[in-house]
Amino acid sequence: MIASEVSSRKEALPRYLSGYGLIEAEVEHCVAALDGQEIGTQSVFRRGPIAVRDEAIAFLSHLTHPPTRLALVPLGGRWTAVLNNRRDGSDFEQQEFFSRFCQARTIRVVDHPSRFVVTGGRRWRKAYEAHMVTVRDEQGESVRTSICMNDGGRRGFQPYGGEPLAAEAGFDYGARRKRDRLTHENVLALLESLGVPQPVQQSFARADRLQLFHQEVRDAVWAAKIETAACTPQQADDPAFSLWTSAMRYVPHIQTHASSVVLYLTEALLLNGDLQPEAEPYLEAARRTLGEERFAQACAEARRRILGDEAR
Repeated sequence: MIASEVSSRKEALPRYLSGYGLIEAEVEHCVAALDGQEIGTQSVFRRGPIAVRDEAIAFLSHLTHPPTRLALVPLGGRWTAVLNNRRDGSDFEQQEFFSRFCQARTIRVVDHPSRFVVTGGRRWRKAYEAHMVTVRDEQGESVRTSICMNDGGRRGFQPYGGEPLAAEAGFDYGARRKRDRLTHENVLALLESLGVPQPVQQSFARADRLQLFHQEVRDAVWAAKIETAACTPQQADDPAFSLWTSAMRYVPHIQTHASSVVLYLTEALLLNGDLQPEAEPYLEAARRTLGEERFAQACAEARRRILGDEAR
């Protein structure tokens, strides 16, 4: 079952543009500075090929957590954007390392609306609205952050760090509704005031040469687990796939967590019956562990959670 998508904007942002990094340096400098750099003992950056936009999209559509692929986008002037293949949406979480490696000011931007998918007649939230700008200097030290986001149903707003940036003087930080204190338009105004020549979405739409990078995980066992859990954007947006993934985390511990296996797999099957052949061996193993009565109770709870009153 393919889930349809709705958003609080007219068109939902693709994952690779929901968050991004900005480096105040030309792309050639960034490529030379990043290639071969190590983040502790965890990972190392490896330069990949130059790609056209559609190739870069395909490259970033192999979703993982944590991210293992990056694309560098020239913005014009002395700015480069960094996108990655993080499963829940591109994010510049390792900003301070990029500042140090490139010896350049960097900006972390998170700027996306709430996003839902609709399947089985039910809306499933896939992202909460969030707007954030964090500026770091050439040594990776924090300069200023302003953040406004819906954190799991509780909206928060907080500017902190050093002196407010000049553009912040025009923002309505005292607005009654927290969601109005830092908006998408405010984020764009902040970036413009910092010298970013144009919105990343526009630059990406026109880009014809993007530099790809791999972020190789050093630990072979951990790297294999990351790749085993990799998925496509369509899978990541399918609630049944998310439930299946949750069930698989409990399968190695089925002797003590059989109820969780049954709960998540039954929920997944109610949304996507095509998973039945793959789910059957795990369900049978859980049935043997739980016994018929507890197995039936777990199935009933799954039906109640998915179908609500219809399950009665």
